[in-house]
Amino acid sequence: MYRVYFFAIVLLCIIAVTASHLHAQPTRTVAVNLQPLAVIPAGNLVHILCGRVDANFDGVQDAGDAAASWVTVDATTYQTVRTLNFLWQEGIGFPSRPAFNANTNRLYLSQNGRIRAFDALTQAVVRDTVVRIDTLAQRAFSTSGSVSALSVDAASNRLYITLRGSATSAVVELDIATSRIVTTYPAHIFAQQTAPYQTANGRKGIAIMNEGNFNSMNATVFLSKSPTESTVLNVGGTANHLLKQGDSLFVTMNSSHEVHIVDLNTERIVRTIPTGTTGFDGPRESALQGTTLYVTTYAGDVRRFNIATGREFTPRLNPQGKPEAVAVVGSIVWVTNAYKSASYDYANTVAVFNPTTLAVNALNERPLAAELRVFPNPVTEQAQVTVRLEDRLNTASVRMTLVNALGVTVAELVSQQNTQQADETMLRAEFSPAALGLSSGQYFVRVQAGSRVQAIPVHIIR
Repeated sequence: MYRVYFFAIVLLCIIAVTASHLHAQPTRTVAVNLQPLAVIPAGNLVHILCGRVDANFDGVQDAGDAAASWVTVDATTYQTVRTLNFLWQEGIGFPSRPAFNANTNRLYLSQNGRIRAFDALTQAVVRDTVVRIDTLAQRAFSTSGSVSALSVDAASNRLYITLRGSATSAVVELDIATSRIVTTYPAHIFAQQTAPYQTANGRKGIAIMNEGNFNSMNATVFLSKSPTESTVLNVGGTANHLLKQGDSLFVTMNSSHEVHIVDLNTERIVRTIPTGTTGFDGPRESALQGTTLYVTTYAGDVRRFNIATGREFTPRLNPQGKPEAVAVVGSIVWVTNAYKSASYDYANTVAVFNPTTLAVNALNERPLAAELRVFPNPVTEQAQVTVRLEDRLNTASVRMTLVNALGVTVAELVSQQNTQQADETMLRAEFSPAALGLSSGQYFVRVQAGSRVQAIPVHIIR
């Protein structure tokens, strides 16, 4: 019997040690108010929006409840600069989807029946009523509606208001200066978020993410050029978060447990990344840092993926709670914990990670290449690629490709010369951006041997 206990204890210790290796702990933890839901970088400040806590769900502020709040934190010292506690009826929504205009330093919130504008530096109200929501709903639906998200196009000073109606949804484009409705775009089932875009190739429109019905596979993304012209993408179950980066959209799917990468130029899903989550512990939101996509999950971790290959990196990040929002501030990753670990008790912490201290090996695999180099980088005319593989591999089994920022192959790189020694394989290749007809931008050299993949970013300047 004692031997059984001994082996059980040893097994538990092994599991604990293994788990600690698979999850990186935060560099630091920042205490804010209860239920932080949104994180907005703004220069040397980080704005944390915290949701309203109604512990007994009675709609009244009782003991133990907390109104929504706004905490501004210094990004360098991690100290709280100021806090604004809203009135009980002035919520911020869940999930929280405010709009921030970095050009004017204005934060826009939907609160108590109107859109409000705040000075992000002082947290002062600069316009208490940009527009009333019932006016928008009457125009869009001829009935009532609620705001699920706000987004802003800084160049045109337009505010996009995502409305969820009783039977349908719509997006209202508003001129901020005059509070006049410019255009109304039809949406689909439970419109969740909107992102205006203009690509490097001149394509312009708004992306409308529609959540769809719960536990159904009818979520969609509309790429709308006008109220009557839209490309509809079927994306799966429960669309939860929309991230626009460059000419790409990253659509996080809570029920179908994946992130879709959409090329706004071709209006196609060019890569789908499974997050590996299950059940109600699905992915929540995402942020991009270079080629690494960070995805928060209610499994209690943040998962990292290479957008060029779709492979997951290890270790996963342990924010010590159920994470909701994620943002990259400079080179540092900030993660809000909406709830405590393994529960739905409200949390009040933001986890901060320094990615430069973390390993980026593909999950459960050692790196493929001991050396992967492109010279010169950035590339203007001609580039040389050098790959020294960890193992002595048959060169016919190794594939070298040049891919764009969405992971789409734009060229096969043929090895011009290779050498094999006892314990390694050396490959070399060359490519010319002009000969391949490539435009300026970020690309990747990707090396693959079987299931093992590794990539390095390449900047092309034409």
